[in-house]
Amino acid sequence: MASLAARASRLPLSLIGLPYQFGRRAAPTDYQMARGPEVLLAPSAVPAALKEMSTDIDLVFLDDLDDPKTGPNDVRPVLLGDQMIRQLHQNNALAAAVRAARSNGRFPVCFSGCCNSSLGIVGGIDDPNLGMVWFDAHADDYTPETSPTGFFDGMPVSIIAGECWKRWREKIQGFHVIPPQRISQVGLHDRSAYAESPGRRAGVGHLVDPAAVLLFGFEGAFLRTLDQIKARTDRVYVHVDTDVIDAKIMRANLYCAEGGVTPEQMIWAVEQIAKTVRIEALNFASFDAAVDPNAPAILTKMIQGIVGVIQRSRAS
Repeated sequence: MASLAARASRLPLSLIGLPYQFGRRAAPTDYQMARGPEVLLAPSAVPAALKEMSTDIDLVFLDDLDDPKTGPNDVRPVLLGDQMIRQLHQNNALAAAVRAARSNGRFPVCFSGCCNSSLGIVGGIDDPNLGMVWFDAHADDYTPETSPTGFFDGMPVSIIAGECWKRWREKIQGFHVIPPQRISQVGLHDRSAYAESPGRRAGVGHLVDPAAVLLFGFEGAFLRTLDQIKARTDRVYVHVDTDVIDAKIMRANLYCAEGGVTPEQMIWAVEQIAKTVRIEALNFASFDAAVDPNAPAILTKMIQGIVGVIQRSRAS
């Protein structure tokens, strides 16, 4: 019988990079999150780390999507250049890449410039019974009616939960709403965005936020919320906004905050998920490579540990 390590190495991986933020490939001077996938998917970074544990890795880099050549879902080119059209186009391309990976028996590990890439990944999984575990310093639960600025990248969890942007999200091929009962959010420790709403407990679904951690500890709170997910589905998408990592350990972007999780806690948490339900795809988002020179090495090691957990869960 083949060893567990040998069987784990047979899990084919698709590393999928989407290097865009706000629909643009070019990085402005004040943030570099669109470059995050470039840095993490450089040959000496995540691909090299994963080659130590997998013999079958495919790299897909979606870097020619600044504007659709034709309108997505019959949206005419007169609207080219609009942020929402660009992001719809990019999410459909990501959905197609995730769908192709899964149809070829590959596990999708995505790297993206912003959290709205999650919409394309949910579309690529194309499962009406999917759950979601969302790791983030921020709740990303605004809607156009509740957002003080209209910042679209503050809305992906609300969109996925079916609370806003209905006509737009329905143009993402394969997208299905994930109701709050099948969503867990972990982190949510940056309260600065909610300063104008004192007392509001941000988040959608089952929360592992500072209030829950204070009551039950991180591990206790996480296991409680995972029980809630398990009661409603046996498969999930796992989203990791890299700013969920405590800023005292690593500054993933300009919007990170102290009080987040450690890389070791991230690996532990994904291990608990994999023991409980089937993980259908991973996404690592919103990494600004210009902020902290130590961050790429920390993230690469963490991602290696997380992918290893999934490989072992599939081999058992």
